[in-house]
Amino acid sequence: MFSVQLALEKISNDRELKRSHNAELKKESSSALLRLKDPDENDEKEDPQQKACRQAEIAIRTLESGCKSKSPSIQIVAIDTLCKVLAHAQYIGNTPDPDEENPNRLAIDRVLQSVADAFQGVNTDENVQLQIIKALLTAVSSNHIAVHETTLLNSVRTIYNIHLASKSLVNQTTARATLTQILSLVFSRMETAALEEIEYIQEEEKLLENSSDESPESIAKYALDLAILRATRKKTNLAVLQKDAFLVFRSLCKLSMKPLADGPPDPRSPELRSKVLSLQLILSVLQNAGPEFRRNATFSNAIKQYLCVALSKNGVSTVPEVFELSLAIFLSLLSGFKTHLKAQIEVFFKEIFLSIIESPSSTFVHRALVLEALARICADSQSVVDLYGNYDCDINAANIFERLVGNLARLVQTKTRKAEDFEEASIIRMKSLDCLVNILKCMA
Repeated sequence: MFSVQLALEKISNDRELKRSHNAELKKESSSALLRLKDPDENDEKEDPQQKACRQAEIAIRTLESGCKSKSPSIQIVAIDTLCKVLAHAQYIGNTPDPDEENPNRLAIDRVLQSVADAFQGVNTDENVQLQIIKALLTAVSSNHIAVHETTLLNSVRTIYNIHLASKSLVNQTTARATLTQILSLVFSRMETAALEEIEYIQEEEKLLENSSDESPESIAKYALDLAILRATRKKTNLAVLQKDAFLVFRSLCKLSMKPLADGPPDPRSPELRSKVLSLQLILSVLQNAGPEFRRNATFSNAIKQYLCVALSKNGVSTVPEVFELSLAIFLSLLSGFKTHLKAQIEVFFKEIFLSIIESPSSTFVHRALVLEALARICADSQSVVDLYGNYDCDINAANIFERLVGNLARLVQTKTRKAEDFEEASIIRMKSLDCLVNILKCMA
């Protein structure tokens, strides 16, 4: 079993502890070590796990202070120790802290805040950054402790900022992979809880169906079976998990809306890297969306209120990577959420797809990307029928299908006299022709 005493001894022996800014930490570590080394009358009665938990309770404040130290060597030991304490369930923070203004706040929130606060921007030591990522992932993925709402968002935000601020490619890659893993955990936990809730309701309905007889014996049996079912039911925090997923999704949408700096886009700028990362994570969420995410009104409303607004801003971006990600997100929405987004889809087609292929000032890259997206849409028979039925056949909607086919036919026939534009024009004609061929196949 991992020992916090060894970790505190390592901190106490660190040369950096002699510096003036670590004076308070030195006192804390000495005091904690004395308490740990002082024999307890219950030592012989405790099993190893109980003893480890008691020692963690003693050391936790010192480790939190170690996270806030300005000395990287001390921070690394403190964060690494907290990570191991959480992983081994030696500290689960279920006891309210009387020193806090809100005594009902779980102590684990304070611990994770200390870990997150160890990140102080671009000047944070690279090894400290890695330890922070590791500790926060351990906490969020743990089955022993609960990390929800504000603490979850703060953990995600910290890892997100490490990805943007770190000068280390290894740290950037690790942070991005960790974010993907945390998002997967957040949404899969919600999906699992929702499935368990549905299964429980079905079991209740099954019991009710089997007790159609209104005799006293049948009623008594139904009551007994129902009591057993409720007593053995696995408790789920579906509402809490739904809120976690919503908060994370909304946060990503808001991050993707942040404007870029004026002037030519710099691929290395934090603003552009943040926008690209947030769009990539949103796309990952949509591509892996489960039944609960697809059917729950909370998320369909979030898509309308936040994501569609983000797409309207990024769908006209001059940055090819941002534009391409926006198109990919729209295709995912069209695939899995079109029943909720009739008005939004119409706006996206009119303001982005049709606008770009109709405008002579559109760049080759933007026009080519739009045609590639349209080719995928036109390859699906149901999507083509939906475009015609939902818009051209609706007196209050725009004739999307008619305008689309007309523009594609015009692009196929477009010719150019400039030799330098010939190759690009040929590519546009071929992509437009692919769309028309797909539409004809769908009609057949």
